Amino acid sequence: MLLYSQDSTSVDSVKKILIERYRALGEAMDGRNLEYILSFRTADFHSIGPDGKVLNNITMKEYSRQFITNIFLPITRNSRFLIRGFLIIELLLLQM
Repeated sequence: MLLYSQDSTSVDSVKKILIERYRALGEAMDGRNLEYILSFRTADFHSIGPDGKVLNNITMKEYSRQFITNIFLPITRNSRFLIRGFLIIELLLLQM
């Protein structure tokens, strides 16, 4: 594991990028644009659902479709993104 510089300039620049990406994702949700929403995810994207099940990209596509179909209020109008803190690291995966 490599630990990158944690100075305020580095952290602030990463925070700015993350907040912008969350804002853009919120706008995609507001526009009910499923393909744009999915473009934020990699092919190996997965999530852990509230029931503890791993949800793969295909499952999450259907979940996202249902979410944007049934949502009532725009996400970006009532949202504020706050990142309190994080570490910038690089994980190295080694095949043995």
